[in-house]
Amino acid sequence: MNAKEWNALIDRVKQYFDIRELVTRARWKARGEKAWRDFRPEALLMLVYVRERWGLPLKVNDWSLGGTMENCGLRDEPIGGATFSGHLLGCCFDLHCNDELSLYEMCLANYVQLGITEMETKSLTITVKGQWVHVSVRPTGIDSLQIIS
Repeated sequence: MNAKEWNALIDRVKQYFDIRELVTRARWKARGEKAWRDFRPEALLMLVYVRERWGLPLKVNDWSLGGTMENCGLRDEPIGGATFSGHLLGCCFDLHCNDELSLYEMCLANYVQLGITEMETKSLTITVKGQWVHVSVRPTGIDSLQIIS
C-alpha cells in the first residue's frame, strides 16, 4: 500500500473512529496520531466495512471518554497469557454495541465481504465488562473462517 492509499484509508477510518478509540492510553501518549501506523491496513479496512455494514455506531475502547475499556483494540502487553494475540499485532478488535448478538450474526453471515478471518464464540458470553464481538484479519493459512471457542 502506497502513502496515498494509506492516507485515504486513514481518512476513511477517521469518519467513524478516533485513534484513541483503537489504542491504549499509553500508546496514545507515546505515539499520538503516529499510532495509526501500528495497525495492519486490512484490519482498519475490516473495521470500516463492519461499521458501514452494521450502519450504527460501534465502540472499541472508551478510555478517552472516561470509560474503562482500554484493551479492546491494539494492546501493548499480552492479557491472560495471550502472547500471540491479534491485539498485539494490530489485526483484531473487540467490538461493542447495543446488540452484540445481532452484530455477531451479521459478521458471521458476511465475513468474506468484511474481510474477517477469525471470530470468537466465547466473546458472546457475559463477562465482567459485558459482551463484545471479537473480529480479526489474522492470517490463518486456510480459506475458511476460523471460529475460536
